[in-house]
Amino acid sequence: PKGSKIPTPHLDKLASQGMSFTDAHSGSSVCTPTRYGVLTGRYSWRSQLQQGVYPDNRPPLIVDGRLTVAGLLKQHGYHTACIGKWHLGFSLEGVPQGKLTQNGAPLGSVTKDGPLTRGFDEFFGFDRLTDAPTSMFEGDRCTQLIKPVDLLGEFVKRADSIITTRAKTGQPFFLYL
Repeated sequence: PKGSKIPTPHLDKLASQGMSFTDAHSGSSVCTPTRYGVLTGRYSWRSQLQQGVYPDNRPPLIVDGRLTVAGLLKQHGYHTACIGKWHLGFSLEGVPQGKLTQNGAPLGSVTKDGPLTRGFDEFFGFDRLTDAPTSMFEGDRCTQLIKPVDLLGEFVKRADSIITTRAKTGQPFFLYL
């Protein structure tokens, strides 16, 4: 960026060829309502969440059929990927609502209403962070447990892989990290 003390020629080139958002505001200071607003463009308190953050193992805060930025871009030919913390709710088959252990979702757990149903082609991440190894989802299935200290490195590897792979296709893509 102009006037920056750190040169970022690749990011500068990317910004010059695309769209750059430089002034954003959030209706809340915590994660769930902010994520809701970024993905839907809606004021988060108009959802069923009226305060705080969303509890675990609940139906999605983004109702089925609600257009998200990922869904809009997908309609226009983009490949869409979500990496990281979802924390907008998804239910788990075979796990009663609100009945997760401290360790989160069991390995093999499946969600039928996660990010893949809210406009994303790919998902690698979690719905809630625990102090113990965190339940990581690939697509709609919990495939591994990762220590919180190792999450950032995994997210960087995944993001790098998606960017490298998508760049070779020539298809536009959206990465929500």
